[in-house]
Amino acid sequence: MTCRISLTEWNGRRVLHLDGSDFLPQQQSEVRALAKAIFDSTTISPVLIDTSGLGLVGSCCLAALIELGMNCRKQGILCGLVESRSDILEVFEIVSIHSILPVFSSKEDALEQGC
Repeated sequence: MTCRISLTEWNGRRVLHLDGSDFLPQQQSEVRALAKAIFDSTTISPVLIDTSGLGLVGSCCLAALIELGMNCRKQGILCGLVESRSDILEVFEIVSIHSILPVFSSKEDALEQGC
């Protein structure tokens, strides 16, 4: 099953949920469309990207995460990743995603730390 992407609200934050087995190139377009909707919105609330429901975080997913993080930064919108699995955190460490997006172990952790 490919990735399903949904955008929800939680505690004054927008949460982008990624669920499924794999993130394919067509999902990059979906993330771009959701990003455009976020940037066109009059509400400037933090964005949390929850990858905990995604089985594989590969190059297409990483590219989309980095692009969204950089665009949020340009727009002045706080953005962070939510992930707690050690194997995925290792991938994030290898690509130095922490230099672009803070990584939180849970939505509650992100909220406590001001994102």
